[in-house]
Amino acid sequence: MSLFTRLSRRLRRSAKPARLRRPGAAGSRLRLESLEQRALLDGFGFFSSGLATHFALEAPRNVIAGSPTQVEVVALDAANHIVPSYTGTVTLTSTGPTSGAGADVLPSPYNFASSDHGMHRFSVTLGTAGVADTITAADGASPQDEGQITLTPAAAPVATHLAVYAAENTTVGTPTTVWVVPLDASNHPVANYTGTVSLSTSDPNATVTGPSTGNHGYLQFQVTLETTGPITLTASDNATPTANTGTSVINVNPAPVVTHFGVYAAENTTVGTPTTVWVVPLDAANHPVANYAGTVSLMTTDPNATVTGPTTGNHGYLQFQATFQTTGPITLTASDNATPTPDTGTSVINVNPAPVATQLFVIAPRHVVAGVQEPVLVVALDASNHPVPNYSGTVTLADAAAGISTPYTYQSSDHGYHVFMITFPTTATGWQTLTASDGNLTGMVTVNVLAPPATTGVTGGAISVRGGTGGSVVLGGTPTTTIAAEHARYRR
Repeated sequence: MSLFTRLSRRLRRSAKPARLRRPGAAGSRLRLESLEQRALLDGFGFFSSGLATHFALEAPRNVIAGSPTQVEVVALDAANHIVPSYTGTVTLTSTGPTSGAGADVLPSPYNFASSDHGMHRFSVTLGTAGVADTITAADGASPQDEGQITLTPAAAPVATHLAVYAAENTTVGTPTTVWVVPLDASNHPVANYTGTVSLSTSDPNATVTGPSTGNHGYLQFQVTLETTGPITLTASDNATPTANTGTSVINVNPAPVVTHFGVYAAENTTVGTPTTVWVVPLDAANHPVANYAGTVSLMTTDPNATVTGPTTGNHGYLQFQATFQTTGPITLTASDNATPTPDTGTSVINVNPAPVATQLFVIAPRHVVAGVQEPVLVVALDASNHPVPNYSGTVTLADAAAGISTPYTYQSSDHGYHVFMITFPTTATGWQTLTASDGNLTGMVTVNVLAPPATTGVTGGAISVRGGTGGSVVLGGTPTTTIAAEHARYRR
């Protein structure tokens, strides 16, 4: 979080910061060590349109020698207000050495841009541990405009040992992630560790790959163990293999063995309807075996059934598609082709007769306008008035005045529904009867055909009506009156 953000939040909580005074010293203010504390008392954080007179510097409390540190420089006016319009050139200097071992690394002079809003972060590396080092920010054009901060860098942490982290349990043949973390004498991670680490195991058949570097110097290995029982993992620094080591123990379980299959399908299906069947390889404890690589066959007691698959799903689950042609309870049996006797699994599914369409149900607007195309929905229903999804008849929609529609053969994707588009001629008004028929089944609906509204010189546009398979209703090129008048006609 930037200095400006932290100060802004603090200032919002304390719009009028209190003045701190020494006990018994009236009128004198308490000396504050923190820039943030001084800013709260002096009004720092408010923007100013004046000129910058000095700088405030902010840096992390803990600085490591030899590691880059972010130092934020803020341009302030005489009242310690931020000057967002400052565009001078700032140079950083330090009291530490500038060459040789332990030298400070300072950035090049930086010309503040208007987009900096008076604040900019510099990267500084202090090279000598344990020695106070004062960093000064100064404007070359106005030498009196400067600010300072004193930092005492600590020595870079040194890795003294390695910690090894892995799951408590794994399975033979299953890759496992192992993390190795370099630690110092206080067991703190050493983010700048650059040593080379090897990971060995007490499993002579194990495979170890890596490492790859993770966050903050953590090292990631992939280990595949092939021996059951407790296995010791040992990490060591190649340069100091004796001193910098770390160990962990992981318990390796035998790979699960498939003893049978679970067969899962819907309790009921319909003749001729594809049904999904899942086959799951299981061990003796009924746990799924994710790494199962056998070949499975699915058989049924329906001699006319069609079975396709399998395709592999998640975690080794196998998916079949079965289409039954015989009604009644049907047994599904899954077996491993290599061991068909022990590795089996069964399930029973009830196959119902396919629904039979006994009627056609016709739905149309109660009032239509002659000359305007209108939708008419025809649904195939069984004796219980349920839609018949597998209906495949050829239906014609006819009316004495409107004529006969083009015959339409229902597809499986229609699920028993289809929308016909009909237009009554302008010569046919009054109540008209529409009849849907496939030669055996019929359905009828009566609609009131209204005469077209009087011409007013306004041509109707295209109106798209949602609903039903078969497209939209289009009204185009028909003279129309006001919307209110048209609604009044429909209400009649």
